[in-house]
Amino acid sequence: MAAGRLELTIVFVNYRGYGASEGEPGLMVGRHDALRVYDELQGDPAFAGLPLLVQGQSIGVTFAAYVATERPVRGLMWFRGKSVQ
Repeated sequence: MAAGRLELTIVFVNYRGYGASEGEPGLMVGRHDALRVYDELQGDPAFAGLPLLVQGQSIGVTFAAYVATERPVRGLMWFRGKSVQ
């Protein structure tokens, strides 16, 4: 099997109120922020037209899954998801 080269760019996001970000966390603002990141990446000429895979960890699973239902993505990965009621 021949080894190949994989070129990719990874973008990490701390949602509002998580990690080093400011603001108050919440389900609706998290969804809004996630779509905004997606839309900004797709509007950037460096990323436009490239396949996008979304990934979430913990509460980020909720936001990644939401993006995958609202925007075209190549794939969805999640790790240690939490249930949000």
